[in-house]
Amino acid sequence: MIGENFWVGLWEARASQYERIIVDDCRFPNEAAAVRRLGGAIVKLEGRRGVYSGHASERFDFFADAVVTNDRGIRGLICSVVEALAA
Repeated sequence: MIGENFWVGLWEARASQYERIIVDDCRFPNEAAAVRRLGGAIVKLEGRRGVYSGHASERFDFFADAVVTNDRGIRGLICSVVEALAA
Protein backbone atom coordinates (compact mmCIF):
# COMPACT_ATOMS: atom_id res chain seq x y z
CA MET A 1 0.00 0.00 0.00
CA ILE A 2 1.24 3.48 -0.84
CA GLY A 3 1.08 5.84 2.14
CA GLU A 4 2.47 9.29 2.81
CA ASN A 5 5.92 7.87 3.61
CA PHE A 6 6.19 5.48 0.65
CA TRP A 7 8.48 7.64 -1.50
CA VAL A 8 10.37 8.97 1.52
CA GLY A 9 11.10 5.39 2.60
CA LEU A 10 12.44 4.48 -0.84
CA TRP A 11 14.55 7.63 -0.96
CA GLU A 12 15.90 7.11 2.57
CA ALA A 13 16.93 3.52 1.85
CA ARG A 14 18.83 4.59 -1.25
CA ALA A 15 20.31 7.78 0.23
CA SER A 16 21.67 5.93 3.25
CA GLN A 17 24.06 4.06 0.92
CA TYR A 18 26.04 7.23 0.19
CA GLU A 19 28.30 9.41 2.29
CA ARG A 20 27.01 12.70 0.85
CA ILE A 21 23.97 13.63 -1.15
CA ILE A 22 22.07 16.75 -2.16
CA VAL A 23 18.31 16.86 -1.95
CA ASP A 24 17.11 19.57 -4.29
CA ASP A 25 13.46 19.49 -3.31
CA CYS A 26 12.27 19.10 0.28
CA ARG A 27 8.72 20.37 0.71
CA PHE A 28 6.98 18.26 3.33
CA PRO A 29 7.73 17.64 7.03
CA ASN A 30 8.24 13.89 6.50
CA GLU A 31 10.85 14.64 3.84
CA ALA A 32 12.66 17.04 6.17
CA ALA A 33 12.57 14.44 8.95
CA ALA A 34 14.21 11.87 6.65
CA VAL A 35 16.98 14.32 5.76
CA ARG A 36 17.59 14.93 9.46
CA ARG A 37 17.58 11.20 10.31
CA LEU A 38 20.49 10.81 7.91
CA GLY A 39 22.36 13.70 9.55
CA GLY A 40 21.56 16.25 6.87
CA ALA A 41 21.06 19.99 7.03
CA ILE A 42 18.25 21.92 5.40
CA VAL A 43 18.89 25.16 3.55
CA LYS A 44 15.79 27.13 2.61
CA LEU A 45 16.04 29.16 -0.58
CA GLU A 46 14.09 32.39 -0.75
CA GLY A 47 13.76 34.66 -3.71
CA ARG A 48 10.52 35.05 -5.60
CA ARG A 49 8.54 37.06 -3.09
CA GLY A 50 4.82 36.94 -3.54
CA VAL A 51 4.82 33.83 -5.75
CA TYR A 52 2.29 31.37 -4.39
CA SER A 53 0.88 28.52 -6.44
CA GLY A 54 -1.56 27.22 -3.84
CA HIS A 55 0.18 23.82 -3.85
CA ALA A 56 -0.26 21.72 -0.70
CA SER A 57 3.50 21.78 -0.09
CA GLU A 58 3.45 25.55 0.39
CA ARG A 59 1.45 25.22 3.62
CA PHE A 60 4.47 23.94 5.56
CA ASP A 61 7.21 26.07 7.04
CA PHE A 62 9.53 23.70 8.91
CA PHE A 63 12.83 24.63 10.54
CA ALA A 64 15.75 25.28 8.20
CA ASP A 65 19.36 25.25 9.39
CA ALA A 66 20.06 28.20 7.12
CA VAL A 67 18.11 30.56 4.87
CA VAL A 68 19.70 31.80 1.65
CA THR A 69 18.32 34.50 -0.62
CA ASN A 70 18.46 33.35 -4.24
CA ASP A 71 19.16 36.68 -5.90
CA ARG A 72 22.76 36.42 -7.14
CA GLY A 73 22.60 33.98 -10.06
CA ILE A 74 23.67 30.33 -9.96
CA ARG A 75 27.30 30.93 -8.96
CA GLY A 76 26.25 33.32 -6.22
CA LEU A 77 23.64 30.84 -5.02
CA ILE A 78 26.20 28.05 -4.79
CA CYS A 79 28.60 30.29 -2.86
CA SER A 80 25.81 31.38 -0.50
CA VAL A 81 24.77 27.79 0.23
CA VAL A 82 28.37 26.67 0.83
CA GLU A 83 28.94 29.64 3.16
CA ALA A 84 25.71 28.95 5.04
CA LEU A 85 26.59 25.29 5.59
CA ALA A 86 30.12 26.16 6.74
CA ALA A 87 28.85 28.59 9.38
